[in-house]
Amino acid sequence: MDKFKNTIYITLDVDWACDEVLKETIKLFNKEDVSATFFITHQTDLITELRKNSKIELGIHPNFNQISGITDMENSIIYLKTIVQEAKSVRTHSLMQSSNILDLYQKQGLKYETNTYIPLRSNILLKPYYHWNGILRIPFFWEDDVHCLDIENGDEKDWDVNRFIDYDGIKVFNFHPIHLFLNTENLQRYRKAKEYYHESDKLKDFINKDSNNGARVFLENLIHVSREKSIKFQCIYNISM
Repeated sequence: MDKFKNTIYITLDVDWACDEVLKETIKLFNKEDVSATFFITHQTDLITELRKNSKIELGIHPNFNQISGITDMENSIIYLKTIVQEAKSVRTHSLMQSSNILDLYQKQGLKYETNTYIPLRSNILLKPYYHWNGILRIPFFWEDDVHCLDIENGDEKDWDVNRFIDYDGIKVFNFHPIHLFLNTENLQRYRKAKEYYHESDKLKDFINKDSNNGARVFLENLIHVSREKSIKFQCIYNISM
């Protein structure tokens, strides 16, 4: 597993974030100058801004939760591909997956799928694998809102990045612009703020200003500590077997 030991893959599910929230995430990545994959959910002029950064990959993030038919699922993928024509990577909202959906990805020219969450505490050494239709399936082991749940449930105790950085398997992290904006450290904060999801001025009242914990603090520490350890950052479409 040495192939993945010194590389980190940061991903972000945009999740229909309003432009002011997404702008803050873009500023952060432009400032830190690290590679990342943004999974796009909707049309926004900020996609043009994201494309200006050569270290940013744009993938798609379809939502099949209210869709029952395979034709409607394919149309959802096609729609997002009109917004992000260059997309090669995909993660589905709510991590919905099936063999039929994987075949739709292959049909629409997608090459990389990262829908399978397996936490660090599983003690499984994660690596990608090729599905029978040629899609490279890439597991991920950390997500901001899940980490909040794990702390609530007692499965995690803090926001220390070192255990995750030192893991020997493939290291794919997933963030959301809303949680970076709020620096979410528990889901009670997010639930209170959610009513104002598209009102950035009101969302500001719910920002966690603690410099020791939260999603944004974790990301910043992840970047800085990884650099100290000479670990590089790449996009999902850079992964090969």
